[in-house]
Amino acid sequence: MTKKTLPLTAVGLLFLMALLLIPDLGDKSIWGDEGWSIRFTDGTSPRETVRALTEDRHPPLYFLLLDGWRELAGEKETPLRMLAVYAALLTGAILYQLGKNLFDAATGLSALLMFALMDKQVVFSQEVRHYTWFMLWTAASGLALWLYLEKPTFARALFFVAAVMGGLYTHSLYVLVIAGHVLYALLRSRPQTFLRLAGLYLLAGFGYSPWLMVFTYQYLKQGTITHTLPINWSSANLLAPEFLGRPITLTLGLLLLGAGSPFLKTGWTERRHAVLLPALGIVVPLGFILLVKDDGATLLNDRNLAMILPPMALLMGAGIAVFKGYNRLALVSLLLVNGLFTTDAEYTSPPWRPIAAYVAQREVDHEPIVYNVYGEAAAMGYHLREEAGRNIPLVSIYDLDPNLDLFTTLRFEKLANTAGFWFIYWGEDSPLFPAFEEWGFRRTFSDYKLHFGNKIYMHRYDNMSLLAEQKTTYDGILRLHQGYVPDRASVRDNIYISLWWSAAQTPPQDYTISVILLHPNGTVASQHDSFPQQGRFPTSQWQPDQLVYDTHPLKLPEAGRYQIAVKVYTLSDGRVLPTSTNQEYFVMGEINVGEK
Repeated sequence: MTKKTLPLTAVGLLFLMALLLIPDLGDKSIWGDEGWSIRFTDGTSPRETVRALTEDRHPPLYFLLLDGWRELAGEKETPLRMLAVYAALLTGAILYQLGKNLFDAATGLSALLMFALMDKQVVFSQEVRHYTWFMLWTAASGLALWLYLEKPTFARALFFVAAVMGGLYTHSLYVLVIAGHVLYALLRSRPQTFLRLAGLYLLAGFGYSPWLMVFTYQYLKQGTITHTLPINWSSANLLAPEFLGRPITLTLGLLLLGAGSPFLKTGWTERRHAVLLPALGIVVPLGFILLVKDDGATLLNDRNLAMILPPMALLMGAGIAVFKGYNRLALVSLLLVNGLFTTDAEYTSPPWRPIAAYVAQREVDHEPIVYNVYGEAAAMGYHLREEAGRNIPLVSIYDLDPNLDLFTTLRFEKLANTAGFWFIYWGEDSPLFPAFEEWGFRRTFSDYKLHFGNKIYMHRYDNMSLLAEQKTTYDGILRLHQGYVPDRASVRDNIYISLWWSAAQTPPQDYTISVILLHPNGTVASQHDSFPQQGRFPTSQWQPDQLVYDTHPLKLPEAGRYQIAVKVYTLSDGRVLPTSTNQEYFVMGEINVGEK
C-alpha cells in the first residue's frame, strides 16, 4: 500500500463506518436516557439548558451542542442522532492518525477498521447521548498528548488544552483518561517537558473550574447511588462480549498481541513506549472502577466504559499489524465478515414510538394523555409530542410535583372537566385504577405492547356521564352514545373514527360495526367493517350498561367533503339493524379532506 492510497483507504473505511451507522439510525424509538437528553435541551436558550443540567450528573458541552443542533436539524430521531455519528466518525479518523503516529500506517488503518466494526461503538453512535463525544475527546487528547510530547509547539499546546477541556466538559469520568495520560507522560517524557505539560493541565483545569462548583453540587445533591452492575464474574460475562465481540478469544488475543507487539515486530524495539498510551487508557479506568468502594457514584456500567473503546481499537490494530502479507489479509477478511454479519451488542428500546402513534391516532378532541412509565417519562413525552402534537395536554405522573398530593392534582387540575383520557402504564396494577373509578371514569378499552415480555398498556378511560347521551339506537339493541370525527384531514391519510357504545342487555349475538365514508351523492368512498375493538370485544361479551370505546380506521381518498355514517348488521345473514329513525345507517358527522 503506497502513501497515496493510505488516505483513500482510510476514507473508504470511514465510509464503511457511516454505512453501518446511518441507514437504520431512525429505526428505534427514543429511549429513556435519550429522552432526558432532549428534555434538558427543551429550554429557550443555552442558559436554560445549563440550568436544567445542574439537577443532573452530566457536564454541559454535549447538551449545548445538541441545543444548537436541534435548531438546525429539527426534532426527528435520525437528525438528532446524527450528532453522535459525527463524533464517532471523527474518532475513527483520529484513531487512524494516532495509530499511524504511535506505530505505523498499517496499525492506523487496522485500528480504524476495528473501531468501525465494534458493535458497542455502533450502539453508542445511534443514540441522542454524549458517549461518542466522550470517545472523541479521549482519542483527540491522546493524539494531542503524543504530538505535544514529540514537539511542544504553541499550536499543539492549544490543541492539547482544548481536547482536555472538551473531555472534562463532556463526561465527569474523563479524569480517568487524564490519569492514564499523566502516567504515560511521566514514564516517557523528560522532567522539563512533563512540567510544561503539567502547566497545560492546570490551564485546562482552570477553564473547567466554573463547572467544578456545579459538579460538586450535583454530586452532593444526588445522594448515594450504587454501582449499576455488581463487581463479579456475571458482570464480566455480560460486558466482555459487548466490548470485545465474539469470538472473544480472537479479539482478546489481538488486543494482547498488540500490547506485546513491540517485542515481536522488528524495528519496534525503540518504540516500546507506544503501547503504553492505549494500554494505560484501558488499565487505569478499569482498575479504578473495579477497586473503588465509594457508593456515592455510578461507576460500573457499559456507558462509563465507553472511554476504553478507542484504546482497545488501537491495541487490536497493533495486533493485526503484526501479521504479514496473506496472513494479514486473511485475518482482516475474517474480521470483516464476522463484524458485518454478526451482532454482539445492541440495545432494544421500549416501543414508545408505536405506542405514541397508536394513542395519537385515537386522541379525542385534545383530551389529556396521562402516562406513568417511570424513568422513561421523557422518552414517552418526546414521542407523544411528535405524534400527537404539542397542543395536546400531556400529563406525566413521573414529572408531577412530589410535594403535592398526586390524587388531588389529577382529579381537580389535570383531569378536571374532561370526558375521557388515555392512560399509558408500564405495569399490571396501580393505585390510580380505583381512583379513576371513584372519580366517575370507567376503563372502556385496553391494548398493550410487549417489551421483553412486559406489557406496556394503553388504557382508555371515559366518564360514565356519557351513558346519559344517546345519538341513536340500532333495532333497540345497541346504543350509540357518542362519536368523534376529526374536523379535517389530508388526502391518503389514515384516520380513526371513535365510537362509544352500550347495550341495555347483553346482545344475543355478535354484530358487525360498519363505518362508512360517503361522497356527497351518497356513494361509498371508503369503509371499515369489524366486530368492536378490532374483533377483540364482540357484542355478545358486553355487560348491561357497560360503556365500550370502539375505533375504526378509514383510508381517505381525494380531496373533498364527506359524510361519516355508522351501520350495524349481522355477518351471518347480512341483516341490517335499523336506526331509531328506521334508517339503514346513522350519519354521525362530516369531514373535510384537503390536499397535503
